Amino acid sequence: MSLRIKGVTFGNGTPRICVPITGKSKAEIIRQSRMTAESHPDLVEWRSDFYEDVLEGDSAMQMLKILSDIFPEIPLIFTFRSAGEGGNKEISNKAYKELCTAAAEQDHADLIDLEVYREGLDACDLISRIHHLNGKVVASNHNFHLTYETDEMVKILSGMDEMGADMLKLAMMPRNAEDVLRLLQATLQESKKTTKPVVTMSMDKLGKISRIGGGIFGSAITFASAAGISAPGQIPIDEMRNMILQVYDT
Repeated sequence: MSLRIKGVTFGNGTPRICVPITGKSKAEIIRQSRMTAESHPDLVEWRSDFYEDVLEGDSAMQMLKILSDIFPEIPLIFTFRSAGEGGNKEISNKAYKELCTAAAEQDHADLIDLEVYREGLDACDLISRIHHLNGKVVASNHNFHLTYETDEMVKILSGMDEMGADMLKLAMMPRNAEDVLRLLQATLQESKKTTKPVVTMSMDKLGKISRIGGGIFGSAITFASAAGISAPGQIPIDEMRNMILQVYDT
């Protein structure tokens, strides 16, 4: 269940640390990126939905090129998180497909995040299109309000696998300790079934344990903060790195 990109292996037992870039302006994105590069994350996610000009002409692709130059040896995820899944902007399916396809065509992103359960989106077709462009896909699903039942979470992750995604990601909001436990149980079940890296997290303060110990249950990536956060419960990268050293055999 491992995947190797730019010399970084995902899914080998130790979670890799991903830092999000969440700047609103070009200058802020560049500033955050340079600060993030100094923290030496395992990979970086550009949350393009934070960028105020993301849907203006070729602005997003120009920004993606700048980011790839700042992180030449660090895997880069291109993500537009829609408002429906906790992001900062809404976007039509047409514009969403065009944006993700353009990112794959440009070849400056190592992974393209796709919200594969968007209503009306033909996710299988979009995954196939990105693969045809030699891109790799992180299939994702987020709920910032609740945590699904264990069987439903496993079904969602398995569905992502069947669609042909290269990595399977699920993020849930817990209301109690049982929610966190069920998220970890679903992670364990799916990671035993699939050959793809699984990425899961339980959000907010209550779910922090999943960010630290999720790798024990099969989660391949944990998200930490450097210059900005993209979801509640993210831990600063230096603290996360120290905890991973304590928990995992690195």
